[in-house]
Order: sequence, then structure tokens, then C-alpha cells
Amino acid sequence: MRENLSGVFFLVFIAIWLQSVLVIFQKRSLASHIMKYKDLGVVKCGIASNRFGIKKYYLLVADGDGKILKAEKLTGLTVFSRFKSDDSNKERTVFEIINKHHNVKEDRLKLIEKAKLDAAQQMNLELEYLKD
Repeated sequence: MRENLSGVFFLVFIAIWLQSVLVIFQKRSLASHIMKYKDLGVVKCGIASNRFGIKKYYLLVADGDGKILKAEKLTGLTVFSRFKSDDSNKERTVFEIINKHHNVKEDRLKLIEKAKLDAAQQMNLELEYLKD
């Protein structure tokens, strides 16, 4: 019985250690992907998570006027997930995203929509700062 218990503790320890190592590679991958678009314009990444710790990322690239040049989303549960172009994005400017979700309660939004709104709000603040 004691040997089985020590085996279980060993497996749990290995799983926690492996998760912490793989997170380092995921963060590097996210940072390098974001830096790839710095030359196009202003880049912001919105993050939303639920109570279970599942996160969704949304990347917006816009010019100085707020026109969206590129929109990508990252969904998935593993560290091997990658950004994919968001073909469902119908908004042409950052301000359209903010206005679309202006009167909607945050708990009514899907997780990816929360991340998209977060990126748009960050972008709006950055654009206001650049104009001043």
C-alpha cells in the first residue's frame, strides 16, 4: 500500500514539474509571435480566463487610427496551441468592437469575446495615449 502511494506522489510531482517547464516554452512562443507583428502597427493581446483556469488569448494589430489590420485567436488546453487567424471577425475598427459589447454584461460574453474586448480596450487606451 505504501509503495502505491509513493508512486502516485511521484507521478503527481512529475506532472507538476512538467507543466511548469512547458509553460516557459509557451510564454516564449506567445512573446515571439506578438513581437512578429510590432512592425505592422500597435499590437495588443487580450486574455480571458474562466474559474477553472482555462485561458483564451486574442491578438489585435491595428494602425494609428484604430483600423484592424490583423486579428488572431488562440484557443486550446495544451502548450502546443498556436494562434490562428480569426476569420469570424467582422469589425473593421477597434471602436466597433468596444461599441458592439458596450451594453452587454461581461458574464454573458463567451470567453473568446471577453479576450477580444480586453484587447480592444487595451488598444483604445494605447491609441488615446499616442494621439496626445
